[in-house]
Amino acid sequence: MKRLITLVIAATLGVALGGCMAAMQQNAQQQEELLTTAGFSVLHADTPEKMSRLKRLPFYEVGKREKDGKLVYYYADPHFCQCVYIGDESNYQAYHKLLVDNKLHAGPVAVTPADMKSEEEWRVLGSQ
Repeated sequence: MKRLITLVIAATLGVALGGCMAAMQQNAQQQEELLTTAGFSVLHADTPEKMSRLKRLPFYEVGKREKDGKLVYYYADPHFCQCVYIGDESNYQAYHKLLVDNKLHAGPVAVTPADMKSEEEWRVLGSQ
């Protein structure tokens, strides 16, 4: 009897987690379509080193850092596309306009973690 209850609980949790992952993936795809439309470039984490760097960024939110006196915006997706979207101020403004036009919520812009500010680390993600 305990085994049956355990199996039922495990199956229920599996379905719930599967639903959460599907919703998360759908949200990521929607955001990524808007970023692409806004002109962000897509850089795939196609090596273990790039994937390691990608996983150090905030996931599924737009972040920014300063490079040569200009803001660079990014959106990291280490799970679904295994990529980072990179854009400049005009790309971000176009993205923000798309959010408003589609009546979608724009979260706060994340700030790049301090340990990602070195040019050597950022170059691996391809934002040069």
